[in-house]
Amino acid sequence: MNKFELLSNYLISNLNQVGISILSSSIVGVFTINFSSFIEQWFISNADYIFIALLFVAADYLLGTVVHAFYKRDFKWSLNILGFSMKLGLVVIMGVLFEALAHLIKSEDLVYNYLKLVGRLIVCIYPLRSAFLNSSIITKGIFPPGIVLKIFDGFNKDLSLDHFKNKKKDE
Repeated sequence: MNKFELLSNYLISNLNQVGISILSSSIVGVFTINFSSFIEQWFISNADYIFIALLFVAADYLLGTVVHAFYKRDFKWSLNILGFSMKLGLVVIMGVLFEALAHLIKSEDLVYNYLKLVGRLIVCIYPLRSAFLNSSIITKGIFPPGIVLKIFDGFNKDLSLDHFKNKKKDE
């Protein structure tokens, strides 16, 4: 092979690589822009849900820190950070999974709304119940009333929304 053939093969090879790089970058760029705008819209329209779930995690963290530092007297920073990270991670991961599950059947409005509501309740009740248990330890069972924890336990057992309804006694 002469120098001209080597040079032309080298240029063709590099141009093919550049073309493939441009094509793949374009595809990734379009996907990223579309995906990021979808995520951004979801965050904006669900800011209240995200705030409440994170608020419950933060409240549980603060109350749990007080319980382990002053009541159980077994506080360790490493376990504190590990527990917080696990709870936050579980809330985020399960929140994403439940939202995705609900969106799988978005065409069925009633089922979609039910799954979305139940999924969000499951995600929020996990840290909220833990915060209530910590509060109960701090107040020696006075606050919150035990019935609140029983409502959450009933919901966790069968996922029935009836546990949150006002029950009227037959007269």
